[in-house]
Amino acid sequence: MNAKEIGRRAGRVFEFCLPDNWLFRSQEDQEDYGIDGEIEITTSQDKATGFIFKAQIKGQTAVSFIEGGKKVSFSLSLERLQYYMSNVEIAVILFVVDITNQKVYWHSLQDDEKLRERMQEALVKEQDTIKVHLQASHCLSRDNTNELMQAININLDWLRLNGLKKINYSNIFKKSTDEKVQDWLEQAKVQSYYAYMEKFERLYINKEHGELLQLIHQVFPSETEKKELRFYACLYAEKICEQDLGFNSEEYDEASFEIFQKILHLVRRNKFSKYYQIYIILLWRRWILRNKIMIDYHRFMTLKMVGDDPLVGWLVRSIQAQSSLKVSIDLVKTIRLVNNSINQPDPNIFLDVFPKLGTFIVLLIHKWRDEKQNEAIEVVENWLNFCTDLGLKLALKLGQDELLVQFINVFISIKVYSKDTVHYIDIAKNMLEDMQNKELKLFMLEHFDQLEKNYLADTKEYNLTPEEELDFYKQHAKKLGFNYDDPDDRFGQIIRQGLEDYNPERVLKDCENLLVFNSSALGVPAKMVGLPSATMKIIHCLTFGHTGGGWGLDIAYQGVNAIPDSGFKNRHCVNCEKCKPRPDSWEWNSRWQAEMYRKNVELYRKLDFL
Repeated sequence: MNAKEIGRRAGRVFEFCLPDNWLFRSQEDQEDYGIDGEIEITTSQDKATGFIFKAQIKGQTAVSFIEGGKKVSFSLSLERLQYYMSNVEIAVILFVVDITNQKVYWHSLQDDEKLRERMQEALVKEQDTIKVHLQASHCLSRDNTNELMQAININLDWLRLNGLKKINYSNIFKKSTDEKVQDWLEQAKVQSYYAYMEKFERLYINKEHGELLQLIHQVFPSETEKKELRFYACLYAEKICEQDLGFNSEEYDEASFEIFQKILHLVRRNKFSKYYQIYIILLWRRWILRNKIMIDYHRFMTLKMVGDDPLVGWLVRSIQAQSSLKVSIDLVKTIRLVNNSINQPDPNIFLDVFPKLGTFIVLLIHKWRDEKQNEAIEVVENWLNFCTDLGLKLALKLGQDELLVQFINVFISIKVYSKDTVHYIDIAKNMLEDMQNKELKLFMLEHFDQLEKNYLADTKEYNLTPEEELDFYKQHAKKLGFNYDDPDDRFGQIIRQGLEDYNPERVLKDCENLLVFNSSALGVPAKMVGLPSATMKIIHCLTFGHTGGGWGLDIAYQGVNAIPDSGFKNRHCVNCEKCKPRPDSWEWNSRWQAEMYRKNVELYRKLDFL
């Protein structure tokens, strides 16, 4: 076949592959240098849309594949490519037609920066042709044009942006009125806003947090940038803190507090719309409510451990009642704000704030279950279910997999302690079916499988480890200003000793007959923190009735090397015939300790009095 025959055959194959609503106009006989035709997309009613792009069609009896068949290599006139790249201000798509296999490969030209660089190198070398590499997967089909349409739109965006670079702004501004110059300044702010927002998101997704923080520090203080951009710059700073420090960490609390304060100051000094006012107030409310719920839950756990003690239990119960009231007041305020955010035209506030808010409100509901507050549970749980269902629908509509996962996590955390937990886990798994992110989908399925195993293994609501309980006390102590790491902080050292002695497992493992009690004589630091072990420790042998104690558990039990026969162990346990170590697998926990208090309540009162 000669060149004309190949060209005619290529044209027929090309037009056959076009969708029915794509109108092809040949331009071979016109003055467009190297342009074979233009394509306009029409509606289903055969009406023109004005969406037009140019086509350069090249036929081959057999195309050349490279890189193991992943790409098609085609030689194009360098002069013609330069014309496309420099002179044509409408998207040009190169179509290479394999007339033998009747396949059409496509490539978007002007926005290909690597091809542009190679073109400049080829011009320096005075080449006649240049190789264009087309993706073998970019194959034209009348049934699937989504990828091609996306490529054309990207090309058009590139052409628009490149067009801006060619504008002689100096001449334009000199000839413009004051009003026009001011309008240009405002437009520049808008363009800057969108460019920065895109830059923020890309740096965040790629975890380039150092560069992102530098950009935020540059943008936030700038009075010349849009106030909305400065607002979101701070929100990205908060996202970085959450990712790097952990949402539940003390460091995050401190950093996010400062960030929200800055945003509040910005909103108050500038005339922000109601949307942004609701946004920052809700974020601030979320921060306050989270901290109050955590403190309240901490006191609740303390009450579960020492509630049977007449004196300490009453004190902790009184403090916990006050904190519960504060939580309830703040919860009502926060719910009202969330409802207000739902009524906003833009759902972003709700979608951003609610997932994290929902998870720690669920923690509050779990506490209420133990307290039998059924009416409060019903009201708040119904509200949570409504919000979660709304969030799931919006996430699916928007096609945002990560957002969908966040709301699924809220859903499952609400249902995790119901009698139908396994059923709800199955529902959560089904929600993942339409996810595009296969990696994230697999991760979540494995997570739910593990969650189901854990639930079947242990259906108890409260199963915190001693380490988790201890973390509660550490965080609470820090919030109250007790620096237990400072040897010069007298009250802090009291707390430090209590933290070290919170878990007496190292003593109790030596013998099944041993018990360790905490004295009810709590000082001010212990009462403020709610730490039952920040007091005198009582060691007792159930078999022989031996009793000892001291401020530090290890000294009271092991004694001091320099003092002969010091310590409970040296005096009573060495060479004891009744000594029976606990199994290696045995582990202490607060539930076991509470049970020992209940079983030996009269003994404890007697020893505590002594």
